[in-house]
Amino acid sequence: MSTEPSRRELDAIASEWPVIEAELAVVEAECRLALSSDALAVRAHRRAVKALEATARTRTTRAARVAVEKVRRVAGAGSRSMTVAAVASVAA
Repeated sequence: MSTEPSRRELDAIASEWPVIEAELAVVEAECRLALSSDALAVRAHRRAVKALEATARTRTTRAARVAVEKVRRVAGAGSRSMTVAAVASVAA
């Protein structure tokens, strides 16, 4: 039996939505990099990472901090694409 989310849960989701959107933009940019690491894809990824960081700076939630750390950790752990790591390190 499933229940509908409470008003409090919906409010929590709504407050995190800017972080979720920024994370989705990073994922989309990483997909674009995986297909083609041309200059436009690199710039799109750099912009997405910077937007995520800017969004996280305006939020004091744990989710916002975790989102940025995830992007940095993946880039620092030798991800599939050296371009992704290079872009993330520049954005950091």
